[in-house]
Amino acid sequence: MNEELKPKLSALTWERLDKLGYHNVRHMETQDDLVNWFLDKLEIRAAESTPSPRSRGLT
Repeated sequence: MNEELKPKLSALTWERLDKLGYHNVRHMETQDDLVNWFLDKLEIRAAESTPSPRSRGLT
């Protein structure tokens, strides 16, 4: 997608993110960047919460 056509994040979006404590996303400019960041976070969280085969008794 052409960089100029990507939707820019609104000031209201930044305000909400700040209230949620996500200050480290300030460098992101587009909704795509933000969505990809959140998806990465969800994948990491899911990987951390998935029990290992050993903890499930499958050793």
